[in-house]
Amino acid sequence: MRGTRGHHNDGDICEGRHGGADTSLAAHRSKSDEGRLAMRARLLGFIGARGAQGATADEVERALVLPHQSASARLSEMLRDGAIHDSGRRRKTRQGRAARVYLPGAPLAAPPGPSPSARDEVCTGRGDLRPVGQPPDSPVQRELI
Repeated sequence: MRGTRGHHNDGDICEGRHGGADTSLAAHRSKSDEGRLAMRARLLGFIGARGAQGATADEVERALVLPHQSASARLSEMLRDGAIHDSGRRRKTRQGRAARVYLPGAPLAAPPGPSPSARDEVCTGRGDLRPVGQPPDSPVQRELI
């Protein structure tokens, strides 16, 4: 029985890609939950140990000597579950293609910016600056430093 794309009813994250192929289903079922969790822990440990550098799937596969299919499936699960996130950066694979760089955990929300102060300025579009919060038609006053 197949679920919605990418979410098989028994957790097969790749179901949407293999379309229920009997060989892929058998491979998924052959991996125990304990085995999947152990592999996820290895992947997370490797990615975490790389710090801000993170890791691509290709780097994980090479370093941990894993088949692409196994590493890719676990990384997809971890991404879905928030154990890792896409940093937004890309690095080249061995084949020269751009690959996502993963970091541990969910992405951090951008911290709120500092509240505007009298010294913060914005461009008015006329080439001059005005303090943030000052109405656009107010006279512009700048302090020379």
